[in-house]
Amino acid sequence: MYYGTENCFLIQQDVVRRDILHTHDHAGNLAIKLIGKMIEFGLEYYPVTIVEGILRKDVYSNMLHNAVIKNKGTSLIFYLDLSFEKTLFLNLHKANPFSEKILRQWWQEKDYLGRSDICLRDADFLTNFNQVLEKIDSQLS
Repeated sequence: MYYGTENCFLIQQDVVRRDILHTHDHAGNLAIKLIGKMIEFGLEYYPVTIVEGILRKDVYSNMLHNAVIKNKGTSLIFYLDLSFEKTLFLNLHKANPFSEKILRQWWQEKDYLGRSDICLRDADFLTNFNQVLEKIDSQLS
């Protein structure tokens, strides 16, 4: 199924936190509240709302759990379960990569939100992408 950008509301955690609010990634940062409000907006006006980013459980779990509750059980939570080595490799291909030292400081292995997380394992991009689309299709059908 094709959803198109006009049917999807994309919230990028890093853009909201770093580029708009210029805040650090810690409990109580302003991005948590703004992302929560953006999720509410997306759920009201778009068939598909996507929150993308590294949303640490210790920082974002309450806001995300509240969003799932408000969405009445139609939420899908994906966890991209990559090894540190793969993460480091992908980071090196970014326009502005972070140092290995910084990545190691941030690294939190198996930082699942909950039991309902759908784990996307260390597969290639296309496999993970297709799995996400299949889950969305089945949820919306």
